[in-house]
Amino acid sequence: SKRRIRIDGIVTEDVIHNEDESHYKVKSAGKEYAITSIGRQAAKDNLFIRKGQHMIIEGKETTEKRNVISEKSRILFIFSELS
Repeated sequence: SKRRIRIDGIVTEDVIHNEDESHYKVKSAGKEYAITSIGRQAAKDNLFIRKGQHMIIEGKETTEKRNVISEKSRILFIFSELS
């Protein structure tokens, strides 16, 4: 019952990394999503994802609404460089 989802939004908090998982939140169209990535993707996310970035995340929404397992993510834009 996992629904495929594509989120285009802004990272609202820095990544929390533990064991082989990374967790962070993204706001898209007024909704906040809790993103989880696992394994190599988690290590990559922990290195590169920062609060304020504009991202596209593709993955699966778990049975819990707005909880997403990230399978692929792309950073589009880093707002902090503008300030």
